[in-house]
Amino acid sequence: MSKLSMGTYLGDFSDEDSSKYRESIEYGLLRGIRHIDTAVNYRGMRSERDIGQVLPRLIDEGVLRREDVIISTKAGFIPGDGELMFKPVDYLQAKFIDTGILTMEDIDINEGLRLTLNPSFYDYAIQLSLDHMKIDYIDVHYIHEPELKKEMIGDEAFYASLKPLFEFYEKKVAEGVIKTYGMATWHCFELDEDHPRHISLERVIKQARAVNPHHAFRHIMLPFNKVMNQAATKKTQTIEGQAYTALEAAKKLGLVVSTSGSINRGQDIDKAIEDHIQYNISQEEVDIMIIGMKQVDHMKENMSIFNRLSGK
Repeated sequence: MSKLSMGTYLGDFSDEDSSKYRESIEYGLLRGIRHIDTAVNYRGMRSERDIGQVLPRLIDEGVLRREDVIISTKAGFIPGDGELMFKPVDYLQAKFIDTGILTMEDIDINEGLRLTLNPSFYDYAIQLSLDHMKIDYIDVHYIHEPELKKEMIGDEAFYASLKPLFEFYEKKVAEGVIKTYGMATWHCFELDEDHPRHISLERVIKQARAVNPHHAFRHIMLPFNKVMNQAATKKTQTIEGQAYTALEAAKKLGLVVSTSGSINRGQDIDKAIEDHIQYNISQEEVDIMIIGMKQVDHMKENMSIFNRLSGK
Protein backbone atom coordinates (compact mmCIF):
# COMPACT_ATOMS: atom_id res chain seq x y z
CA MET A 1 0.00 0.00 0.00
CA SER A 2 1.20 3.50 -0.79
CA LYS A 3 2.13 5.65 2.19
CA LEU A 4 -0.04 8.44 0.75
CA SER A 5 -3.64 8.60 1.99
CA MET A 6 -6.59 10.86 1.16
CA GLY A 7 -8.18 12.83 3.99
CA THR A 8 -11.73 14.20 3.90
CA TYR A 9 -11.86 16.64 6.81
CA LEU A 10 -11.82 20.08 5.23
CA GLY A 11 -14.74 21.67 3.41
CA ASP A 12 -18.27 22.83 4.10
CA PHE A 13 -21.67 21.12 3.92
CA SER A 14 -22.40 22.25 0.35
CA ASP A 15 -23.31 20.14 -2.67
CA GLU A 16 -20.43 21.90 -4.46
CA ASP A 17 -17.84 20.58 -2.02
CA SER A 18 -19.42 17.11 -2.13
CA SER A 19 -19.13 17.14 -5.92
CA LYS A 20 -15.45 18.07 -5.63
CA TYR A 21 -14.82 15.32 -3.12
CA ARG A 22 -16.53 12.67 -5.23
CA GLU A 23 -14.48 13.64 -8.27
CA SER A 24 -11.26 13.61 -6.26
CA ILE A 25 -12.07 10.27 -4.57
CA GLU A 26 -12.69 8.62 -7.93
CA TYR A 27 -9.57 10.13 -9.49
CA GLY A 28 -7.41 8.94 -6.61
CA LEU A 29 -8.84 5.43 -6.40
CA LEU A 30 -8.36 4.94 -10.13
CA ARG A 31 -4.72 6.02 -9.86
CA GLY A 32 -3.37 4.18 -6.87
CA ILE A 33 -4.76 5.81 -3.73
CA ARG A 34 -5.64 2.85 -1.54
CA HIS A 35 -6.38 4.50 1.81
CA ILE A 36 -9.14 7.01 2.56
CA ASP A 37 -9.58 8.54 6.00
CA THR A 38 -12.83 10.07 7.21
CA ALA A 39 -15.06 10.40 10.30
CA VAL A 40 -18.77 10.20 10.96
CA ASN A 41 -18.82 13.89 11.92
CA TYR A 42 -16.69 15.23 9.03
CA ARG A 43 -18.68 17.88 7.16
CA GLY A 44 -21.81 16.84 9.03
CA MET A 45 -21.64 13.22 7.77
CA ARG A 46 -21.28 14.33 4.15
CA SER A 47 -17.69 13.10 3.73
CA GLU A 48 -18.69 9.51 4.50
CA ARG A 49 -21.69 9.83 2.20
CA ASP A 50 -19.46 11.11 -0.60
CA ILE A 51 -17.27 8.02 -0.27
CA GLY A 52 -20.46 5.95 -0.44
CA GLN A 53 -21.32 7.51 -3.79
CA VAL A 54 -18.02 6.48 -5.37
CA LEU A 55 -16.38 3.42 -3.80
CA PRO A 56 -19.30 0.92 -4.13
CA ARG A 57 -19.85 1.94 -7.75
CA LEU A 58 -16.20 1.34 -8.67
CA ILE A 59 -16.36 -2.04 -6.93
CA ASP A 60 -19.59 -2.95 -8.77
CA GLU A 61 -17.95 -1.94 -12.06
CA GLY A 62 -15.07 -4.33 -11.34
CA VAL A 63 -12.49 -1.54 -11.27
CA LEU A 64 -11.60 -2.20 -7.63
CA ARG A 65 -11.98 -4.92 -5.06
CA ARG A 66 -13.17 -3.92 -1.61
CA GLU A 67 -10.17 -5.65 -0.02
CA ASP A 68 -7.80 -3.45 -2.02
CA VAL A 69 -8.98 -0.26 -0.28
CA ILE A 70 -8.46 0.62 3.37
CA ILE A 71 -11.18 2.78 4.89
CA SER A 72 -10.61 4.39 8.27
CA THR A 73 -13.27 6.36 10.09
CA LYS A 74 -13.85 7.72 13.58
CA ALA A 75 -16.42 8.33 16.30
CA GLY A 76 -16.45 10.06 19.65
CA PHE A 77 -18.02 13.44 18.92
CA ILE A 78 -21.79 13.69 18.67
CA PRO A 79 -22.24 14.58 14.99
CA GLY A 80 -24.69 16.80 13.21
CA ASP A 81 -26.28 16.14 9.83
CA GLY A 82 -25.01 18.53 7.16
CA GLU A 83 -27.67 17.58 4.63
CA LEU A 84 -30.63 17.95 6.99
CA MET A 85 -28.91 20.90 8.73
CA PHE A 86 -29.38 19.06 12.01
CA LYS A 87 -27.09 20.61 14.65
CA PRO A 88 -25.13 18.25 16.96
CA VAL A 89 -27.10 19.38 20.03
CA ASP A 90 -30.36 18.52 18.27
CA TYR A 91 -28.97 15.24 16.92
CA LEU A 92 -27.86 14.32 20.43
CA GLN A 93 -31.32 14.91 21.85
CA ALA A 94 -33.28 13.22 19.07
CA LYS A 95 -31.04 10.23 18.32
CA PHE A 96 -29.48 9.45 21.69
CA ILE A 97 -31.19 11.05 24.69
CA ASP A 98 -34.79 10.61 23.56
CA THR A 99 -34.10 7.01 22.50
CA GLY A 100 -32.29 6.11 25.72
CA ILE A 101 -29.02 5.17 23.99
CA LEU A 102 -27.21 7.78 26.10
CA THR A 103 -27.92 9.92 29.13
CA MET A 104 -26.59 13.40 29.72
CA GLU A 105 -24.21 11.86 32.29
CA ASP A 106 -22.47 10.09 29.39
CA ILE A 107 -21.65 13.41 27.75
CA ASP A 108 -18.88 15.90 28.43
CA ILE A 109 -18.40 19.15 26.55
CA ASN A 110 -14.91 20.35 25.67
CA GLU A 111 -14.13 23.11 23.16
CA GLY A 112 -17.82 23.09 22.24
CA LEU A 113 -17.70 19.40 21.26
CA ARG A 114 -20.00 16.84 22.87
CA LEU A 115 -17.92 13.78 23.75
CA THR A 116 -18.60 10.26 24.96
CA LEU A 117 -16.81 6.95 25.50
CA ASN A 118 -20.04 4.99 25.96
CA PRO A 119 -19.92 1.85 23.76
CA SER A 120 -23.60 2.28 22.86
CA PHE A 121 -22.73 5.43 20.95
CA TYR A 122 -19.92 3.70 19.07
CA ASP A 123 -22.27 0.87 18.13
CA TYR A 124 -24.67 3.40 16.62
CA ALA A 125 -21.88 5.35 14.93
CA ILE A 126 -20.30 2.29 13.31
CA GLN A 127 -23.61 1.25 11.77
CA LEU A 128 -24.14 4.82 10.58
CA SER A 129 -20.71 4.81 8.90
CA LEU A 130 -21.41 1.47 7.21
CA ASP A 131 -24.70 2.81 5.89
CA HIS A 132 -23.15 6.07 4.70
CA MET A 133 -20.32 4.39 2.79
CA LYS A 134 -22.39 1.39 1.69
CA ILE A 135 -19.76 -1.10 2.82
CA ASP A 136 -19.92 -4.27 4.90
CA TYR A 137 -16.96 -3.62 7.17
CA ILE A 138 -14.59 -0.88 8.31
CA ASP A 139 -10.84 -1.52 8.15
CA VAL A 140 -9.86 0.86 10.97
CA HIS A 141 -12.24 2.46 13.45
CA TYR A 142 -10.77 5.21 15.61
CA ILE A 143 -11.77 6.69 18.94
CA HIS A 144 -11.79 10.34 17.92
CA GLU A 145 -9.62 12.68 20.04
CA PRO A 146 -10.13 10.86 23.35
CA GLU A 147 -7.75 13.30 25.01
CA LEU A 148 -10.58 15.82 25.21
CA LYS A 149 -12.61 13.37 27.28
CA LYS A 150 -9.59 12.53 29.45
CA GLU A 151 -9.09 16.20 30.25
CA MET A 152 -12.66 16.35 31.55
CA ILE A 153 -12.77 13.16 33.64
CA GLY A 154 -9.16 12.63 34.76
CA ASP A 155 -6.62 9.82 34.45
CA GLU A 156 -8.17 7.00 36.44
CA ALA A 157 -11.70 7.39 35.10
CA PHE A 158 -10.39 7.69 31.55
CA TYR A 159 -8.27 4.53 31.52
CA ALA A 160 -11.00 2.61 33.36
CA SER A 161 -13.53 3.67 30.73
CA LEU A 162 -11.37 2.15 27.98
CA LYS A 163 -12.01 -1.40 29.20
CA PRO A 164 -15.75 -1.62 28.29
CA LEU A 165 -15.09 0.26 25.06
CA PHE A 166 -12.28 -2.13 24.08
CA GLU A 167 -14.53 -5.09 25.00
CA PHE A 168 -17.10 -3.67 22.58
CA TYR A 169 -14.50 -3.23 19.83
CA GLU A 170 -13.20 -6.77 20.24
CA LYS A 171 -16.76 -8.05 19.88
CA LYS A 172 -17.17 -6.08 16.64
CA VAL A 173 -13.87 -7.47 15.35
CA ALA A 174 -15.06 -11.00 16.09
CA GLU A 175 -18.27 -10.24 14.19
CA GLY A 176 -16.29 -8.96 11.20
CA VAL A 177 -17.85 -5.50 11.37
CA ILE A 178 -14.47 -3.85 11.87
CA LYS A 179 -11.00 -5.24 11.24
CA THR A 180 -8.95 -3.16 13.69
CA TYR A 181 -9.33 -0.13 15.93
CA GLY A 182 -7.24 2.61 17.49
CA MET A 183 -7.08 6.25 18.55
CA ALA A 184 -7.07 9.30 16.26
CA THR A 185 -5.62 12.14 18.29
CA TRP A 186 -4.49 15.74 18.17
CA HIS A 187 -1.53 16.44 20.45
CA CYS A 188 -1.81 13.95 23.29
CA PHE A 189 0.84 11.30 22.71
CA GLU A 190 3.51 13.98 22.26
CA LEU A 191 2.49 16.12 25.26
CA ASP A 192 4.37 16.05 28.58
CA GLU A 193 3.18 13.34 30.95
CA ASP A 194 1.78 15.84 33.46
CA HIS A 195 -0.44 17.53 30.85
CA PRO A 196 -4.16 16.78 31.41
CA ARG A 197 -4.51 15.70 27.77
CA HIS A 198 -1.49 13.40 27.75
CA ILE A 199 -2.32 9.77 26.97
CA SER A 200 0.08 6.95 27.81
CA LEU A 201 0.38 4.41 25.04
CA GLU A 202 1.68 1.88 27.55
CA ARG A 203 -1.45 2.21 29.68
CA VAL A 204 -3.72 2.06 26.63
CA ILE A 205 -2.14 -1.16 25.41
CA LYS A 206 -2.25 -2.65 28.91
CA GLN A 207 -6.01 -2.14 28.88
CA ALA A 208 -6.29 -3.70 25.43
CA ARG A 209 -4.23 -6.72 26.50
CA ALA A 210 -6.36 -7.12 29.63
CA VAL A 211 -9.41 -7.44 27.39
CA ASN A 212 -7.75 -9.70 24.82
CA PRO A 213 -4.07 -10.72 24.72
CA HIS A 214 -4.42 -10.83 20.93
CA HIS A 215 -6.31 -7.55 20.74
CA ALA A 216 -7.01 -5.63 17.52
CA PHE A 217 -5.93 -2.22 18.83
CA ARG A 218 -3.45 -1.65 16.02
CA HIS A 219 -3.52 2.00 15.00
CA ILE A 220 -2.83 5.51 16.20
CA MET A 221 -3.15 8.79 14.35
CA LEU A 222 -1.31 11.95 15.37
CA PRO A 223 -0.36 15.31 13.81
CA PHE A 224 3.05 15.32 12.20
CA ASN A 225 4.94 17.47 9.74
CA LYS A 226 8.18 19.42 9.58
CA VAL A 227 6.74 22.09 11.90
CA MET A 228 4.74 19.86 14.26
CA ASN A 229 7.47 17.25 14.70
CA GLN A 230 7.35 16.60 18.47
CA ALA A 231 6.23 13.01 17.88
CA ALA A 232 9.73 12.33 16.52
CA THR A 233 11.80 14.72 18.60
CA LYS A 234 10.35 14.79 22.13
CA LYS A 235 10.45 11.84 24.54
CA THR A 236 6.96 11.93 26.09
CA GLN A 237 6.11 8.23 26.36
CA THR A 238 7.36 5.77 28.97
CA ILE A 239 7.45 2.00 28.47
CA GLU A 240 8.77 -0.16 31.30
CA GLY A 241 10.52 2.89 32.76
CA GLN A 242 12.28 3.83 29.51
CA ALA A 243 11.53 7.15 27.77
CA TYR A 244 10.57 7.19 24.09
CA THR A 245 9.20 9.57 21.52
CA ALA A 246 5.60 8.93 20.47
CA LEU A 247 6.75 7.39 17.19
CA GLU A 248 9.30 5.18 18.91
CA ALA A 249 6.76 4.03 21.49
CA ALA A 250 4.19 3.23 18.82
CA LYS A 251 6.64 1.05 16.94
CA LYS A 252 7.83 -0.68 20.12
CA LEU A 253 4.20 -1.55 20.86
CA GLY A 254 3.60 -2.82 17.33
CA LEU A 255 1.24 -0.06 16.20
CA VAL A 256 0.58 1.33 12.73
CA VAL A 257 1.13 5.11 12.69
CA SER A 258 -0.91 7.47 10.52
CA THR A 259 -0.11 11.17 10.43
CA SER A 260 -2.63 13.97 10.03
CA GLY A 261 -1.86 17.60 9.27
CA SER A 262 0.84 16.16 7.06
CA ILE A 263 1.31 19.38 5.06
CA ASN A 264 0.39 21.60 8.02
CA ARG A 265 -3.24 21.83 6.84
CA GLY A 266 -2.24 23.78 3.76
CA GLN A 267 -0.79 26.67 5.71
CA ASP A 268 2.35 26.44 3.59
CA ILE A 269 2.59 26.61 -0.18
CA ASP A 270 4.96 25.67 -2.94
CA LYS A 271 8.29 24.31 -1.71
CA ALA A 272 7.09 24.03 1.90
CA ILE A 273 4.56 21.37 0.90
CA GLU A 274 7.36 19.32 -0.62
CA ASP A 275 9.34 19.72 2.58
CA HIS A 276 6.47 18.39 4.69
CA ILE A 277 5.88 15.44 2.37
CA GLN A 278 9.59 14.61 2.25
CA TYR A 279 9.77 14.82 6.04
CA ASN A 280 6.94 12.28 6.42
CA ILE A 281 8.46 10.00 3.78
CA SER A 282 11.80 10.07 5.57
CA GLN A 283 10.36 8.87 8.89
CA GLU A 284 10.48 5.08 8.97
CA GLU A 285 8.00 4.99 11.86
CA VAL A 286 5.32 6.73 9.76
CA ASP A 287 3.24 4.16 7.90
CA ILE A 288 0.47 6.34 6.44
CA MET A 289 0.56 10.05 5.57
CA ILE A 290 -2.91 11.60 5.33
CA ILE A 291 -3.39 14.71 3.19
CA GLY A 292 -6.75 16.39 2.66
CA MET A 293 -7.44 16.43 -1.08
CA LYS A 294 -10.88 17.85 -1.81
CA GLN A 295 -9.97 18.98 -5.32
CA VAL A 296 -8.62 16.91 -8.17
CA ASP A 297 -5.91 19.48 -8.89
CA HIS A 298 -4.62 19.11 -5.33
CA MET A 299 -4.79 15.33 -5.65
CA LYS A 300 -2.73 15.46 -8.86
CA GLU A 301 -0.17 17.82 -7.32
CA ASN A 302 0.28 15.86 -4.11
CA MET A 303 0.46 12.51 -5.89
CA SER A 304 3.04 13.92 -8.29
CA ILE A 305 5.18 15.32 -5.45
CA PHE A 306 4.87 12.13 -3.44
CA ASN A 307 5.74 9.85 -6.36
CA ARG A 308 8.75 11.97 -7.32
CA LEU A 309 10.11 12.21 -3.77
CA SER A 310 9.56 8.55 -3.01
CA GLY A 311 11.12 7.44 -6.30
CA LYS A 312 7.97 5.92 -7.78
